[in-house]
Amino acid sequence: MPCMHRSISRITGDKGFKTKELAGQHGIQRLSFASAEDMEKYLHITPGSVSIMGLMNDHDIAVQLLVDEDVLEA
Repeated sequence: MPCMHRSISRITGDKGFKTKELAGQHGIQRLSFASAEDMEKYLHITPGSVSIMGLMNDHDIAVQLLVDEDVLEA
């Protein structure tokens, strides 16, 4: 069974989100969007309500926050 990487990515609004590029930068073979079931299981949120604030519900630290450098420098 492949290792599952769970993350929330934060980028600036003017940047395109390229899953293949992001996956390569983090040594992950393939990225995909979370299912509604996984969003509920790990963050106790529903589709359409994704926010970094949902990480407060991740008591097992199963989801990693990825922040683009431009966001950090803003």
